[in-house]
Amino acid sequence: AHVCIVTPERLGLCGAVSWLDAKATNELDPNGPCQIVTKERVVDENLGIWEDVNEVVNQASHGSLQQVTLYSIMQDPMTS
Repeated sequence: AHVCIVTPERLGLCGAVSWLDAKATNELDPNGPCQIVTKERVVDENLGIWEDVNEVVNQASHGSLQQVTLYSIMQDPMTS
């Protein structure tokens, strides 16, 4: 499954979905593909690792991904 975490600061690498696009899509269809992910239970603030984000990524990828970093493109990037 394709999983992409977008934030107000960073687009998906494809550039196709911005945070505003995802927010509007979620408002139109709250049960659709664009879901709100909370940033709770910080693991590493410098790299941008949160347990809540990792849980969503793990579930949405059916276990293919266990961790993403929101502030590093080199280590476990949030999108690809």
